Amino acid sequence: MVAVLDADLSYAPEHIGRMLERMRATRARIVIASPYRPGGRLVKVPPFRRLLSRWANRFLCLMASKDFFSDKLTNITGMVRAYDGDFIRNLSLWSMDVDINAEIINKAKILRARIAEVPAVLDWSAAKPAGRRRGAGRFRLSKTVIQSLVSGFMFRPFLFFISPGLALMALSLYPLAWVLIHTVQAYRGLAASGFGFDGRLSEAIGQAFKLAPHAFIVGGVALLVSIQLISLGLMALQKKRYFVELFYMGSILCRNNAGSEPIFPGDPLRRD
Repeated sequence: MVAVLDADLSYAPEHIGRMLERMRATRARIVIASPYRPGGRLVKVPPFRRLLSRWANRFLCLMASKDFFSDKLTNITGMVRAYDGDFIRNLSLWSMDVDINAEIINKAKILRARIAEVPAVLDWSAAKPAGRRRGAGRFRLSKTVIQSLVSGFMFRPFLFFISPGLALMALSLYPLAWVLIHTVQAYRGLAASGFGFDGRLSEAIGQAFKLAPHAFIVGGVALLVSIQLISLGLMALQKKRYFVELFYMGSILCRNNAGSEPIFPGDPLRRD
């Protein structure tokens, strides 16, 4: 087992024993100490920092879940963890900052590794007042927010395109529906005229445009942008699936070439 603990001991060392017990009981590859689990709590954590951490983890846990109704973790950014030694040593990682915590969870889920949590107490009562400048603190918080957004994007990149694309498409429906209704009404009014079908249709569209040109512009632009975003979302979904397949296959091949024991769930060579 490999255990990681905060240097300032804001999580008590006793959490290591709890994580080890949880790992043995569930045969999990990763066990996370979470103050957001039932039974866990935060002590003397500043309100703004508490709010930021809680909502960042809610966002990341939603992005990391297999679906939006089950299999949800509560603390992805936390670094107090216990790892199966063979698993973490064979996991290919590239991050060099705090975002490595989210990367580990992302790649562990790709390999269908079991991840568990234990309730934890995050205690800042013994923390010394920070002597940093206010600007440095704001920069650090901004960096944390950006890293959380990027990590969420890595979990489900297609949602960052499809969600606004669908919202824009819904927004475009009202002006486009207005254009359609008034074009049909104008066309019916021209039914007795001497224009042919093409002439009546062009004249009807022209009359509707004169009534509200902004409806054509707003509806048309919103529809085009929404189609572009949804297309990008589908491309991101395809790319994500390619990455999942290549990472899974590459991990198995690298391990087999090294002659190590199979450790990834779903591996046909796995021996339980």
